[in-house]
Amino acid sequence: RQMCIRDSINAEYGMLSLENDNANDNEIRMAYKRRCLETHPDKQPDHSDLLFKKVQRAFEILSNPDGRRAYDSSRPFDDTIPLDGLNVDEDESLFYSAFTDVFERNKKFSNDPKISTLGDANTPIANVRRFYDEWLAFRSWRDFSHSAEAKDLQEIKEDMPREEKRYYLRENQRVLDKLKKDEVKRVRTLVERAMKIDPRLRKYREEVAAAKEKEKADKEAAQERIRAEAEAKLVAKYAAEREAAEAKKAAEKADKQRVIDLKERVIVRFEDADLLCEIPTNKLLPDVVRLLNIDWLTGIMKDLDELEAFANKIDKMDNDEVVGYFNDFVEERELMVGQSRYGEPCRRLDSEALLARQAEVAAAREAARIRAAGIVWEEEDVSNLQKAIAKYPGGTMDRWRKMAQFLRDKYTEDEVLMKTKKLEAELKNKAGGNTATTSASQRAGNASSVKPSASAPTEATDVEDWSPEQQKHLENGIRELKAYKQKDKWQRIAKKVEDKDAKQCFERYRHLCNLNKNQ
Repeated sequence: RQMCIRDSINAEYGMLSLENDNANDNEIRMAYKRRCLETHPDKQPDHSDLLFKKVQRAFEILSNPDGRRAYDSSRPFDDTIPLDGLNVDEDESLFYSAFTDVFERNKKFSNDPKISTLGDANTPIANVRRFYDEWLAFRSWRDFSHSAEAKDLQEIKEDMPREEKRYYLRENQRVLDKLKKDEVKRVRTLVERAMKIDPRLRKYREEVAAAKEKEKADKEAAQERIRAEAEAKLVAKYAAEREAAEAKKAAEKADKQRVIDLKERVIVRFEDADLLCEIPTNKLLPDVVRLLNIDWLTGIMKDLDELEAFANKIDKMDNDEVVGYFNDFVEERELMVGQSRYGEPCRRLDSEALLARQAEVAAAREAARIRAAGIVWEEEDVSNLQKAIAKYPGGTMDRWRKMAQFLRDKYTEDEVLMKTKKLEAELKNKAGGNTATTSASQRAGNASSVKPSASAPTEATDVEDWSPEQQKHLENGIRELKAYKQKDKWQRIAKKVEDKDAKQCFERYRHLCNLNKNQ
């Protein structure tokens, strides 16, 4: 493994056409897919698979985090750092030109992928200090076992005596520990040299010293001001408390008035539509809204912005929808606060359960709308649906979405699903008598001379009625038992596929083979 990685230095990123070694996992996967298409043997003039295998090998190394780190550690790396004593008094840009690239080079080996960069002259001092703090605590993942510096490592062979093997393991670990220690020392030296001459830190230290002198002078003056300010602060405190109390009282009054206004707005909305009932009960009715329920709802809603949004929404709704929406909203509030509109405690739902209930209510309303619309399938649409069923057999990925698109999205996926099941049920009912007669004839005749008809409606339905999960298990079973030659092969495959027997698995396999040949 070590030899293979060293021989492929700089080759794996180039094999995937990656410009640098900072590519993330998603970029590596995209590059791998693109290179697979470019180097596939079918696209080579001589049908050679050499490049294709190299692409596969490069992806195996770079897609595995440990393998990629080992590979990156084996590549040539410039370990040099700027010399001590660099003079940047006259030209501060010399500091950045000398150290920026060095820190960027070493950044790739950090255990922290978000470690700070050196920055420039305009970088805030807080970021500069954080940069040096992070680099003083620098932890490297660099693996020297695959680098050129590890030339003194001894090869461990399987046939070595145990004591000898242990000895060489200790020696190899000693060499690696020394290389790791030298790496830590090298990075530490780099950081200390940068801190020593960094013009930003120098300026910061001067500012700190000046601030201390100023602080000393200000401290003496502040002591004189404390006595005079103490009484002023006390007076200001009492005034502020009084103003805060008045502001709070005014805010509470404004909120109460806002609640009254919003409540009146909701009442007027239903009153103008002749949908308001003033009978003193809290019962929810499908055609009118009880006044007590409005009182209860506006009383328990503490978020006035939400209450205003509710009022805005019912203002825009049609009269035939607004009562149902109001009733659903009241029931949701009961579940949110854990108390019914009658003042009795009830089960309180968390946010996820409440969202699920809202989805169920929306789905029920949508289903009712569809039923009320009375969707009618035209003869031409039914014919196109039958074509879509043949084009996208059972087990096809995103089958219902594709079939809906085949019908130019005239019907939803749920509508296509229900109509398909209905057609399949009608087909089974029509073929029921013929199937029974054919089965009796087959049992009476010579079994060896009778072949199952691939065009029989029941069999066609059976081989197409496969879910994606069943299809995946079938493919895995066929792949695992590819070399298995015993008679119970399909029985073993069927055990891996839920709700399918050996015959159904075999018929599905034969059906897919026929589809592949016809394509």
